Amino acid sequence: MRALAVELGEKGITANAIAPGFFLTEANAAAFVEPRIVELARRIPLQRFGRPDEVVGAAIFLASDAASYSTGQVLPVDAGLSTAL
Repeated sequence: MRALAVELGEKGITANAIAPGFFLTEANAAAFVEPRIVELARRIPLQRFGRPDEVVGAAIFLASDAASYSTGQVLPVDAGLSTAL
């Protein structure tokens, strides 16, 4: 993101990303009951997996004019897991 921000900034283009954590969906629900995955949830500061709707706010922010002065950033949406590692 930082390299893209430098390259595209002079064209007025912002470059940001979302770094999602572990999100429980219908497609992966069966895997999320395995003991090693359940143990992973205990290591997440909020001690749970995300719901897909919980990443929407970050996407809306980065796509909106509210983020017009932000570029080269990676926004973690991971219940604090990246901070705890």
